[in-house]
Amino acid sequence: MKTSKIVVILIASVIFAGGCDRIRSVLGMPTSAELETVREQEAVKANQKRFEDSVKLAKADSVKAAQVTVSADGYSNMSKRFYVVVGSFKVEENAAKKVAQMKKLNFNPEYLNFKNGFKVVSAMSTDDEKEAYATMRKLIDEGIDEEEVWIYDKLQKLHIEK
Repeated sequence: MKTSKIVVILIASVIFAGGCDRIRSVLGMPTSAELETVREQEAVKANQKRFEDSVKLAKADSVKAAQVTVSADGYSNMSKRFYVVVGSFKVEENAAKKVAQMKKLNFNPEYLNFKNGFKVVSAMSTDDEKEAYATMRKLIDEGIDEEEVWIYDKLQKLHIEK
């Protein structure tokens, strides 16, 4: 008798109340909305874990100084592929201020000459893209405006070769 009641309820749910969510609800199973909430929570946890991992990487990488060959005038020889840019300037004085700021934050800044005439200041350079992005996040955490920080890949060929 109990089984036939469940069958009747299930059939009535499908016909009148519409859909699988009603059946799931009657059977004590999670509805599609509840399943979506669980998926969203799992995605948030996964993103938080990725962020925490990148922060750990940034902290570890900031300890080791970037090994870059810079000429006497402070310009990079572009020996690395990725550059964490913290500003681009037409006025040399402004670029020098940014270099001083990066040195205070314990970075090894360098200049890049771009074809458009801008002097670009890079906080660090690396061949590892993940390291570049981790450093970018570290700079933002240090208070550098996130709209000023970006990654330059020398394969873009916007710079002037020395």
